Amino acid sequence: MDKNLGFIIITNEAFSINAMEDILKKLSTLKIKKAILKLLPRIDESILIKHYREHLITWNEQTGKSVFPSIGWPAVRARFSKPLVVILLEGEEENICEKILSLKGPTNPELCNSKQLREMGINMTYNLVHSSDSLREVYRESQLYFSFKEIKNFLDSSGGKKFENIIHLLRELYNIQKKIPKQGYEIQEKIDLMLSWKLKEQKVLNNDLTYETKKVNLSNNKSIESKAKFLKDNAILWTDFDNDIYISSKIIEELSE
Repeated sequence: MDKNLGFIIITNEAFSINAMEDILKKLSTLKIKKAILKLLPRIDESILIKHYREHLITWNEQTGKSVFPSIGWPAVRARFSKPLVVILLEGEEENICEKILSLKGPTNPELCNSKQLREMGINMTYNLVHSSDSLREVYRESQLYFSFKEIKNFLDSSGGKKFENIIHLLRELYNIQKKIPKQGYEIQEKIDLMLSWKLKEQKVLNNDLTYETKKVNLSNNKSIESKAKFLKDNAILWTDFDNDIYISSKIIEELSE
C-alpha cells in the first residue's frame, strides 16, 4: 500500500535572507504524521542532473520537463552548491503532495500570496523551497538524498519523528546560522554548536554514526586548511565568510604562540 508521502528541499537562501522562521510557521500548518531530515553541504552536479531531468518546470505559461544543458543551469547549480535541508514526510491527510504544492506557491515569487512559502523568494531561481510534484517523484527524488536503509526505517511504522520535533530542530539550526561571528572565539562557538546540532540530527535519523570521532580529528596535527575543508564538507562551516573567519583566526593563534 502506497504511503501518503511528501519530499521538500529548503535551500540556502531561505537562511541567508532570514525567511526560515516564516517558512517554518507555514510548514507547521500542514497535518504531518512524521518526518526525517538531512542537512547536506551541497548537491553534487551528477545528483542534481538526475533530480531535474524528470522534473516538470513551468516557463512562459508552458509546462514541460527540464532540458539539459539549459541557459539557466549555472544559476541552478550555484543555488544547490551551498548547505541545504532535505525532508521526507508522511501526511496525516490525503494528497499531501498537492497540499505542499499549494502551500509552496508558483515558481515566480511575485505570483505568490502571503500564505505561501515562496512569497519571500528572491526570483524564479532562488525561490526558497523545492517539493516533489507527485508520489512517484517523492520516491524517485528522496532516493537521491536518503539511503535505502534510512528510507526503509522511515517507512516502517516505528520510523521517523514527530513533525513538530523536526520543526524545532530546524529552528535551532536557523538560530545557529543567523549568528554572524566577528572574532575567532565566536566562530569556534558556532562550530561547537553546529557539531552538537549534527549529533541531534543523527538521532533524528536513528543513525548510529556520531561526530565524536570527527571532533577528535579536529584536535590533531592536520593543517588549518584541511580542518576547514572537513568542516565545510560536513556543512558545519556554513558560509565562505565563516570559513574565512575560521582560517584567519587559526593563523592568528599560530602566530601568537
